Amino acid sequence: MDMFIRASAGVLLAVILGITLRYKGAEISVLLTLAVCVMVGALSMRYLEPVIALLRSLQIRTAINGEMFTTLLKIVGVGIICEMVTLICTDAGSAAMGKILQVLGVSVVLYLSLPMLEALLELVEDILGKL
Repeated sequence: MDMFIRASAGVLLAVILGITLRYKGAEISVLLTLAVCVMVGALSMRYLEPVIALLRSLQIRTAINGEMFTTLLKIVGVGIICEMVTLICTDAGSAAMGKILQVLGVSVVLYLSLPMLEALLELVEDILGKL
């Protein structure tokens, strides 16, 4: 929790610095935003490692297909990356590019989830066939 509070304070300081730099050099402000986002993203991964370990444990206990688990992690990764890049685009003044990236992200998530949707349909058909 201490690291979260320090990171939050650092982000607020970077925002204040970014606002100050925006009037002197917009490029530097965007680079500062990008650097802070990468650092906070890396910090986020440290907090996600135990969650991934728990999910792997659940995968082993419930015999979930390893491919499905990998797909779920990819979907979460696409969502996080898409959101982060969209915010950077918006901050840089390119909101349209951020929005179209979100459309691409949704398309990729749907594409990645096709095998899971097919497995779900097979399960429903199997259950209905037994009734």
